[in-house]
Amino acid sequence: MNIVIVPSWYETKKRPTLGSFFKEQALALSKRGHRVTIVFPGLISSKEVFDSNIKINKYEDNGITVYRMNTPAFGINRIPLIDETIFTIKLKYIMSKVMNEIGVPDIIHAHSCIWAGVSVVKLFKNKNIPIVITEHSTAFPKNEIKGYKKKCVVQCLDKADGIIAVSNNLKNIISRYCPNKNIEVIPNMVNEIFFKNESEVCNCGKFKFVSIAYLTYNKGIDILIRAFAEAFKNNKNVELIIGGDGKEYNNLIKLRNKLGLMEQIKFVGALNRQEVVKVIEESNVFVLPSRYETFGVVFIEALALGKPIIATKSGGPEDIVNKINGLLVDIDDISGLSNAMKKMYNNYRSYKSKEIIEDCRNRFSENVVITRLESYYKKIIEEKIKN
Repeated sequence: MNIVIVPSWYETKKRPTLGSFFKEQALALSKRGHRVTIVFPGLISSKEVFDSNIKINKYEDNGITVYRMNTPAFGINRIPLIDETIFTIKLKYIMSKVMNEIGVPDIIHAHSCIWAGVSVVKLFKNKNIPIVITEHSTAFPKNEIKGYKKKCVVQCLDKADGIIAVSNNLKNIISRYCPNKNIEVIPNMVNEIFFKNESEVCNCGKFKFVSIAYLTYNKGIDILIRAFAEAFKNNKNVELIIGGDGKEYNNLIKLRNKLGLMEQIKFVGALNRQEVVKVIEESNVFVLPSRYETFGVVFIEALALGKPIIATKSGGPEDIVNKINGLLVDIDDISGLSNAMKKMYNNYRSYKSKEIIEDCRNRFSENVVITRLESYYKKIIEEKIKN
């Protein structure tokens, strides 16, 4: 198949893991023999102005062709009408070049309605090209789809040929915007580099909990620090490793210091993929108490490395956590999280690494997810031809 993928956000030099699941899905499709092109016309942070370009930047990335135009936001992304208009204009401009070079795609796959899905539908709905949208955004469970955004999303979902949600919880929320449409649930996949740990237990010395995320309020790291303090303060045999960076970083450092946990809680900063693997490998348990989570790729990365996980009932994790691999707690429940961490600490050897890995492989491996995605593409293309 000739597949064009349009993400709503994508990697930058300062944030190389941004939208990593879009890219990895594209790479996996390419490995299956499909011709895959990524088109990104979005706005980037004004802090990355030196990486901007007013011309189309075309390059090859491990078998996929990428076309992108980096335009600094300068705050205009806060105005939905302007943000969407710029995205659409740039997408039209880039796609004219793309289609001139690769021909008409068999399918266009947009990731998230705002603004990739909205723009793709607006430009190509009447071009007889099948359009699939996968939704990932936490804006839906956070009830942030209002006003102009809501109008655009309703029209977008109504006109899309196929709609995918990455979790059942997100499917239920999206269905409110398109009650008469069928929504397929296809989870994100875990990169194969994580499937390599066959050890039954971690011989890490001290017992280590690890959490990796963009350090925003949504990820609940403040709750994690307080829960860790309640469970393990003064237990020098237990540590908490926190990976990632973000606007809450300084506040979290202050909270750690205020609670007197400088020796037990360590911040290791932003991590690339190989560093994520290493940090999780050297830990016992992965924990992330998100307030909203449409899926949670980092959870399945930990599972692929054989680590049990602790998550919150925040949407996506309910599709991931089971009796084999971990525990679920309520959102913002410090005592509940503290008790779960103590339970995991005391019963760690009851979790079997090989079972966790095998369960993860059967549900979230590249082969399983891409096979499902290919089947869905074929179904949508066939239905488009019939209609």
